[in-house]
Amino acid sequence: VGEVPSALQTPSGCAFHPRCAYAMPICSQVTPPLSQLANGRWVACHLYPDHIDSIDKSAPPPAPEIEDAITQEDTSKAAPL
Repeated sequence: VGEVPSALQTPSGCAFHPRCAYAMPICSQVTPPLSQLANGRWVACHLYPDHIDSIDKSAPPPAPEIEDAITQEDTSKAAPL
């Protein structure tokens, strides 16, 4: 809640747990899986097992080029060592 994450030291578990008002103990230990909801949106949150019926299990994983773009963008913002 107001804490800026370090680009050099990512937290264990969910990357948002240090600043999430809904964080639970599992959030700091386990990275939540990325799942697509039936409405086409993606979610990676431990709060969503309660809504497991709305998750579309047949949905394909994110396209590799999207994941690569996110990784490249994240590393380009890191401060030089």
